[in-house]
Amino acid sequence: MELVIILLGFIAVSTANHVTLTEEFHGCIPTVSTCATLQKRYEIYCEQDANDRPYRQKAQEFCESRGGTLADIKNRAEDAEIRKFIYANKMDSPECVRNFGFWIGLQDGDGADEGVYKWGDGTTPCYGNWAKDNPNNNVKKNATSGQDCVQLWARPGKGLLWDDEYCDYRPKGIVCQFIDECGCELEASV
Repeated sequence: MELVIILLGFIAVSTANHVTLTEEFHGCIPTVSTCATLQKRYEIYCEQDANDRPYRQKAQEFCESRGGTLADIKNRAEDAEIRKFIYANKMDSPECVRNFGFWIGLQDGDGADEGVYKWGDGTTPCYGNWAKDNPNNNVKKNATSGQDCVQLWARPGKGLLWDDEYCDYRPKGIVCQFIDECGCELEASV
């Protein structure tokens, strides 16, 4: 029982920014099956400063500095939620993203892995929402590696679909994701 009390204290401290402590939380049994329910939360930002280079790398560092990562959009519902928020807040306008896009966490490999896209957590996508004729690995502006990073393309008429983009050609908006723990079962009384 002593170990559970120490562990509960750690959970309460480490998640204090994300979990409102309630009487139910204090009775929580910290096991993978009951307390590791996770939910994604997103924060979306307008375009980076033009001096914030290399752009995609700095976007990832920005999300990490806030406790998150660039967004891994793994299904249609997540994709729709992000796009709905951007549209509702008019973040697809030139006042927010002059360079027509938002960085997300999908990236292409180089060399032998060229054309193999992976999320920041190393998984390959099962879901995709690519714009027509994408990914295309255009090499006009970078013949060495081409377009290895992915953006939500915010160009008028493009519908915030996915587009491969040069990682350091122009600044973009940023979609960060955060994984929050939520919900726990009450400790069973014996």
